[in-house]
Amino acid sequence: MNRLPRILIWSWKRQGGGLRCGLELARALANRTDCETRVCTLAGNAYSEEFRKTGLVDEFPVDCAQPWKVALAMLGLRSRFASLLDSYKPDIVISPMECVWNTFASGLFAQRGIAYAGIVHEPRLRKGNEMIKGIAGRLASSLSERLYECDLARLELCITLSHHSAAILTESGIPKERIMVHTHPVFRSDVPPKNSVNNPVRLLFFGRIVPSKGLGLLTESYATLRRLLPAVTLRICGRCNGVDPVMLEQAGIQVDNRFVPEDEVPALMRWADIILLPYTNASQSGVAAMATGAGLPSVATPAGGLPEQIADGVNGRVASGFMAAEFADAVKSLVEDPALYARTCAGARKAAQGDLSWDHFAGELIGRLWTERQKSC
Repeated sequence: MNRLPRILIWSWKRQGGGLRCGLELARALANRTDCETRVCTLAGNAYSEEFRKTGLVDEFPVDCAQPWKVALAMLGLRSRFASLLDSYKPDIVISPMECVWNTFASGLFAQRGIAYAGIVHEPRLRKGNEMIKGIAGRLASSLSERLYECDLARLELCITLSHHSAAILTESGIPKERIMVHTHPVFRSDVPPKNSVNNPVRLLFFGRIVPSKGLGLLTESYATLRRLLPAVTLRICGRCNGVDPVMLEQAGIQVDNRFVPEDEVPALMRWADIILLPYTNASQSGVAAMATGAGLPSVATPAGGLPEQIADGVNGRVASGFMAAEFADAVKSLVEDPALYARTCAGARKAAQGDLSWDHFAGELIGRLWTERQKSC
């Protein structure tokens, strides 16, 4: 083939890190001259305005305020999506994150000779649903798992954001040749550069608050830090699912128990000195990608793919273990060593411009996809 490859970025998510990945990838591909790009999203998503600015987007006018409304519109969505595929004739469709809705339309690709690639954020679907209890919750979880497995089987290329995730996919039976690994690219930010901590030191835990995020470790570590440091404050921002916010408040932590809109995230990053990732398990972290993009150091446990994103002493610290004292020591080292703090801030900013940029990721991805596509034709 001597023509440029046609790429379609496809995301029917309403909000969250996966949708942000789609936006960042669209921006990166829009600047390239070696491919043609379009984007398919739902109108009214959290990044609709930003997607429109790329000039690439086809928005489907569906009320995506609630998942059930999207479900009711699925038949019409699938039909309209098929028409888009037939008119644009993409060579490759890229899903920026696994999504329960993908299964209803991803079967359209093979019959049209379209290659299907997807960024797999969770190689194992999260079990259970904290918001739906009892039999309904188990049924919803079982259905989601079946839909996820069906869509995963259709992917010709599984893009993982850590070697940790790639290993889990391989263990589950996905051949290595169907997997591409690239450390989670950094989310862009206009937060002003920071080189020193505030007084009191501002610690931030941000995102969806679930038990696997290590809230017990966090509260114990904070109690230790309050004894060791002259002045420190911890703020938790995000919706508590399966975690008691009262318990956190009793530990002297400021808790903002709600979903935080995307347009409020930059203000949180400007407020913070250090981002905390005390997770007990993690494939990778979108929050870490936000922190690095904002030039902020993160402190993480050595869980899953986190050490691949947080290079110890470069753009943050990785605790030596999962004990509260070990996590507190990693935070304390950044606070008490101004040179180390400034160096990790600079390291975060450098990472955002280099191998962890979306431009770099887009180049590697298109090179891999188009090479394999040409071999198959």
